[in-house]
Amino acid sequence: GHNLPAAAPQPAAPRLAATDRVPLSSGPSGQRTTDLVPVAQVLWVESLQNYSIVQLPWQDRRQIKRTLTEWEAILPQTAFARIGRSHLIQIARVRAISCASRNEWLAYFHGVEKPLRLGRAAASKLKGILRGAYPA
Repeated sequence: GHNLPAAAPQPAAPRLAATDRVPLSSGPSGQRTTDLVPVAQVLWVESLQNYSIVQLPWQDRRQIKRTLTEWEAILPQTAFARIGRSHLIQIARVRAISCASRNEWLAYFHGVEKPLRLGRAAASKLKGILRGAYPA
């Protein structure tokens, strides 16, 4: 058989600081626009298969072609925490967390009225982080 050289690994994108801006592209190809949004305005990132939904203040949501794992690699570790399989949240922007039912919790954020729905395990991890029980 032919031994082809292994492809060089893609260099990891540099980790952003809380004061940096992150490019968010949206719209159909040919009409795509890219906004440079301050990292501090990213409230949470929600997984959607190979895409993600980025929640910004004022009900502004963007669907971005980037996985949650890719977001986790570039957002500042000190500001964002992965809670469960589907969410990466900015801890300092959490305003309140409340129980909606036995298996559903609502996390409220500064800058947006609509809460983020969380399952019991993700809510438990978030409550632990907010109490300082374990690091983000």
